[in-house]
Amino acid sequence: DFGGTPYVEPQVTEWLTLIENGGSHYSIVRGANASPSEVTAANELQSYLAQISGVTLTVRTDAAFPSPNEIIVGKTNREGSNTYKIDRTALGDEGFRLLVSGQKLVIAGGELRGTLYGVYTFLEEQLGCRWFTEDVTTIPSLSTVAVNAKLDDTQIPAFEARHLNGDGSV
Repeated sequence: DFGGTPYVEPQVTEWLTLIENGGSHYSIVRGANASPSEVTAANELQSYLAQISGVTLTVRTDAAFPSPNEIIVGKTNREGSNTYKIDRTALGDEGFRLLVSGQKLVIAGGELRGTLYGVYTFLEEQLGCRWFTEDVTTIPSLSTVAVNAKLDDTQIPAFEARHLNGDGSV
C-alpha cells in the first residue's frame, strides 16, 4: 500500500456511438474563427478517426446549421447556457475538457494548446492510440468507435513545459 486513492476502473453503462460499420451521422465542428491550434486539432481528429475506422468525417465550421450529431472541437458558437459551458479561465492555455453533452462529443480547452492536447488525450485514453516515438505508433482498427455516454473529464496540467527530447524539442 503506497497510500493515495486506489484506482477504480470506470464501468461504462451507456455508449455514444460515433462510427459504426463503415458509416457515421457525425461531423467534426470547429469555430469559424478557430485558432491555428484548434484548426490543427480538428484536422488531426479527422485524420486519426479515418485511420481507426476507415470513415472520414467532414470537418465544418460553426457557421453551418447545428445538427444533433456533432463532435465539437474547440471554441464554437454551440456553447451556451442551454447546452454546455467550458470554463477557459480555469483551464488556462493547456487545460481541456472532454465531455458528452446529449448526442454531442465536446473536446475543448485553452485556445493556445489545450484543445489540441484534448484531442490527443481523447485519441489515447478513449480510443487506444499510442505514440511511442516519431516512427513507432499503434493505431487501433475498429469497426465501431464509441465512447462513454457519460464522459466528463477535465485535465489541467500542473506545469506548462512539455519537453520530450533531451535537446529541448517537443
